[in-house]
Formats: sequence, structure tokens, C-alpha cells
Amino acid sequence: MDVISHGLWPWFIFNRKKNWRWWAAGWGMFPDLGTLPQIYYLLKFFGIKNLFSIENWDTLFIPEGWMFTYFLTHSLITPWVIAGLYWLVKKRLPWPLLVGWSLHILLDMFTHAGVYANRPLFPFSDFSINGVMWSNPWIFWSNWLLLVVAFGWLAWRRWQKLNISRQTRKT
Repeated sequence: MDVISHGLWPWFIFNRKKNWRWWAAGWGMFPDLGTLPQIYYLLKFFGIKNLFSIENWDTLFIPEGWMFTYFLTHSLITPWVIAGLYWLVKKRLPWPLLVGWSLHILLDMFTHAGVYANRPLFPFSDFSINGVMWSNPWIFWSNWLLLVVAFGWLAWRRWQKLNISRQTRKT
């Protein structure tokens, strides 16, 4: 799934919590932000100008050590360990971190394949699901259609709420 979508879905979930929604969006994008510069240089190295033109991501040369970082940031274990450490210090769970980051992993589990198939229990297990790449037009545009519907619904609810409050004030 693309980075922007990873931020929008947690934002949608926490839309009523103004202080949390931006944190959730940030944590939803966090696992990919560390790999973006690496992806940029890989694409530049191979002379690829269009992300959607890559049919087989497995054929790209991947630098040593990059996959360890990728698997660590794309493991369900990592956000829970960080949340546990946070809880030890603050005595409360960081819900935006847990939901944003964990949702990122859950979405990626089904939208990554081959070398990039997520290992949700890394480093304890190499288990992975070989999903359909998010760059597949059906997956990509279906996701964005759902986002438009979800945020359209939020806008409609907000508009309804404003109309109800205006009508109440008039009477």
C-alpha cells in the first residue's frame, strides 16, 4: 500500500480524536518513511521512472542489511515492544502508535509479495503471506476508492451535524 494511504486510514479511524489522529497518521506512515530514500535510490539506479512499470520487484538488487530494517519496521512485534516500553514509563498505552503502525502491517500483509512479503512475526518467525502487490492497478485504485468513500462519509456526517446545529439555533 502506498505511504499516503497508510496515513489516511489511521487518520480516518481516529477522526474524532483531534490530538490522536495526526499521531496515528504519522505512525501509520512511519514504517515506510525509513525505506523511501532507499527505494528512491534503487529506482534511480535501475533507471525506473514509473513505479507502476515494475512487474517483478524481486529482480531489483537489494543492498545487504536493507531487508533486516524493512522486516523489523514491518513486523507486528516492533510496535508492541515500543508500546510496552512506553507503557512502562508513562503507564498508558500509546493507541495512535499501536493502531497506526499495526494497521500498516496488517494492510501490507496482503498487498506485498515476493521478497517484500511481510513477516509479521519477525524476528521470531519467517512466516509471510504472499499477497498481491499494492502497485497492481486493481488494488491501488480500489484502496483509493474506499478512501474517497470513507472520507466522503465523514464529510457528509460533518455537513449533517452542521445543518442540524444551524436548524436548532434558528428555532
